[in-house]
Amino acid sequence: MLYRYLLPLALLLTGAFSAAGQNWRPFRPNGDVHAFTLSRNAVATDTVLTFRLDSAGVRGTDSVYFFNRIMRPAAKLGTEERWRKSPNNQFGARLRYEAAAKVYWLEWAAEAGAPARSVPLPVFLKAGTTFTGSYGPIVTALSRTMRVLEGQPDSVVTLRVGAETYEVSKSHGLITGPMPKGAGLTLARLPAAAGLSYYNPLLLLDLQPGDELGYYIERLAFGGSLICEATNLLQRVVSRQQTPDSLIYVVRYQSRTRTSGAPGCSPAGTTFQPAATARFAASLRTGQWQSKFSGAVGPSADAQLLAYEWTAWAGATTVARMGHPVVASRRSPSACGPRAALRTQSLYRMRIRGEATYEETYSTYPFIDAFGREELLNFGLGVVTIAQDYQTKLVYYRRTSSAGTTTCGIREPFDLLLAASDKAVAAGVRLYPNPTATTATLELPAPTAATARLILLHVTGRTIRTQRLPAGAMRTEVNVAGLPAGLYLVRLEQPGSLPVLLRLQHVN
Repeated sequence: MLYRYLLPLALLLTGAFSAAGQNWRPFRPNGDVHAFTLSRNAVATDTVLTFRLDSAGVRGTDSVYFFNRIMRPAAKLGTEERWRKSPNNQFGARLRYEAAAKVYWLEWAAEAGAPARSVPLPVFLKAGTTFTGSYGPIVTALSRTMRVLEGQPDSVVTLRVGAETYEVSKSHGLITGPMPKGAGLTLARLPAAAGLSYYNPLLLLDLQPGDELGYYIERLAFGGSLICEATNLLQRVVSRQQTPDSLIYVVRYQSRTRTSGAPGCSPAGTTFQPAATARFAASLRTGQWQSKFSGAVGPSADAQLLAYEWTAWAGATTVARMGHPVVASRRSPSACGPRAALRTQSLYRMRIRGEATYEETYSTYPFIDAFGREELLNFGLGVVTIAQDYQTKLVYYRRTSSAGTTTCGIREPFDLLLAASDKAVAAGVRLYPNPTATTATLELPAPTAATARLILLHVTGRTIRTQRLPAGAMRTEVNVAGLPAGLYLVRLEQPGSLPVLLRLQHVN
């Protein structure tokens, strides 16, 4: 009989192994993330498959460890992707250690026409000798050699299992193994806790106070031919706090939405949402994100999902969330985040009638003419694209690092967002007369140290005109003659200083 436990208890079970047995385990049972590079026809790709052992049990005197659950592609319906739950991960459903024979077994459950099978890994076998179990293929130890892995020498055994080859390291476990159809897996990096792997929060979102992220959000009318809403969202990092086991960001954000008035959409107009604060926090051990926000964009709790790993909300029976492999070159439609190594998406349960029964599969669409959620994340910038019934793209950022300040995109569409009050940013700066029918005078408390730029903006954010102020200037005229009456904004930009934003009322 098999008794199954969660991983905390699994750590106690490891004491049942001898010291030698512990050293040669193919996979670590402590929840570490294992990462393997996918190769096809002996050519390495930039796709990395990740998985872990997430629970354990005992079967008689044997110890059994279970791989995390994943999805696998199912037969497509036309061009639409379909997925199904699989009992097996990349190396089977579970890892079993047969204590009496000192042999590890990769045990595969039967699925989708493939029978159950067991792959023996007798890692203590002497070079040139053979292992024959009561079932499973015959195994030959081809060699035992010393190799340098991650800068350290280590012992490696090469096993010929039937027609397949496996390599196991004494210190780091499995380093190469086969996959179906000529594919193979090679160790991409040493096993590590999720928070120290590809899902490291410090790697995923690396920002400093004052850094800015600007998103463009587009919501289409039903059918996808007309734009209903266009939103500019600006986020600015207020603080960053790092402890030995956590990373916490406090972000200030504000958005402006323009509605088109197209058929089936809201009436035309412009709406500013009040500035608000969001908190992004992550565990540096598990990689788990916890975000408290409503209108801000940040890594979701799905960000740490492993390759094809799935999970579901409590009580949800028709929706699952799935991670994808790590792909360094994965393209993103975001102009300022063209590469997105991590990808997650939502899947929706569908039932397709087969010849005798219903096959339960999952689709990327909840229903016709609706889009499921897909999130693309960039190392350093976090979320760069969200695709749902709306499209969110990172189109602007300003980041500070030890190498200096890096800017991508144009800030102009975000100029009116997160603007501090006149008193906060413009102490000593005067704009008069205000209101005015023709011109107003901008007066500075001190001469400009270098050439400055003065921008006249419509309240919607559209630039009307730009003029230069030479170094040493203290006063200039702002001309609004001939413009429609209404509210305008005057933005002064000086090198090394925060922009100054002032309101100017134009009357006829």
